[in-house]
Amino acid sequence: MDVIWTLNKNSNLTYVSPTVRNITGYTVDECLKPSIKNMFAESSWEIIQKILTEIYSNINANKSAHVYRQEVQVKRKNNSLFWGELTMNSVYDSNGEFIELVGVTRDISMR
Repeated sequence: MDVIWTLNKNSNLTYVSPTVRNITGYTVDECLKPSIKNMFAESSWEIIQKILTEIYSNINANKSAHVYRQEVQVKRKNNSLFWGELTMNSVYDSNGEFIELVGVTRDISMR
């Protein structure tokens, strides 16, 4: 099962698919709070921050950002962890201006 989400240039979630509740126990509204940091294991959050820094650096330098894929530990509402595959891609408007990141988080714990 996948969770589809969008992240604005301030790294705030702007959309989360309702499937998030089935996978994490969080409601959509809980996910749309200001920080996504608490939704990941600390070591995974550090990796995600590095990826986001690289993405935003490329965007600011007018470089194309490619698709990023990373396995991370996602934290459920009950604080248990599961392995997820995080995929992110940049979305631009017709003028080439960055709009948002679109991502998918897939539960891969059964692999």
